[in-house]
Amino acid sequence: MRRSRIVASNRENAFMTEGAPAPRFTVVVAVHNAEPYLDETLRSIRAQTWTDFEVVIVDDGSTDGSADTAEHFTRADPRFRLLRTPNRGISPTRNLAIEHARGEWIAICDADDTWHPQKLGRQADFIDAWRGERPLVALGTAGHHVNARGRLLPPIDLGVHTPEAYDRQLRDHGVMPMINSSAVFLRRAFHDVGGYRAEYTPTEDTDLWTRLARVGVTLNLPDRLTFYRLHPGSVSSRKFVRMMTHVERIRENTRRLARGEPELSEADFDALLRADPARHREVVRRLRQDALIQRARNAWYHGQRAHGLALRLAAAAAHPARTLAQLRARLRG
Repeated sequence: MRRSRIVASNRENAFMTEGAPAPRFTVVVAVHNAEPYLDETLRSIRAQTWTDFEVVIVDDGSTDGSADTAEHFTRADPRFRLLRTPNRGISPTRNLAIEHARGEWIAICDADDTWHPQKLGRQADFIDAWRGERPLVALGTAGHHVNARGRLLPPIDLGVHTPEAYDRQLRDHGVMPMINSSAVFLRRAFHDVGGYRAEYTPTEDTDLWTRLARVGVTLNLPDRLTFYRLHPGSVSSRKFVRMMTHVERIRENTRRLARGEPELSEADFDALLRADPARHREVVRRLRQDALIQRARNAWYHGQRAHGLALRLAAAAAHPARTLAQLRARLRG
């Protein structure tokens, strides 16, 4: 019922595609109060040298001018469509967008990130050249961090460039890493594994990549084609500890599934950790330290050097033994 109401209320924004051939990619942009960055994001998508794509934008109850920005693109380019919903959260929003997708491959772009003009083209070339024995179901890229003003920051390369690295990653770590806005994935594989799961928010993307990796090959191109924005309002800044706790649960569930055991819910995983007080304390200390390091990096990248240094010192003090071990590893490397 809700879905039909959403579609009807946006009929004037929908590109009528009856009889038109399906595009290779459907780009999904979930939007909630992203007005400061959305125009740049959509321009970077429109500027792709690979042109066989459509864009499904879902405005998830924004209270700023995000929908107006999106409407500008729908009026200027028939490949862009806009749906509007009450605020429901990132996983239902992306799932809704993919319900309206026609492309064989889904490409995700967060509303505050941007792409290199050749991103989709290079991914399409790799997909076309794939001759692996197992199906390729998802493909990301390397990239760069950028700050709130768009200044280029250090590169991001999460590895997993070859099928051999994919096998090692899943076997040894149980989590498949991708820059969210770099990922493209097969729409049918997405439906086969059950789509985005809201219970894993704000790590719903890592949960999806890992489930896809259990049914086919998932890789990252080494090309730096995605620009991932760090700013105080980003989810990675506000909910880092919760994100990484979910990553620990994904890792544990990969091990459990390999043993033929059912996945743990969030409550079950928390109970498992608390049943081993030493392990629980260690996980909490490590995640708190990682959160401080993330905050320090963000402050440093935005010119707050003194604050960044103070946070770095606090991170070292949060887990001295781990800090020392990391320092020794760097010196040996």
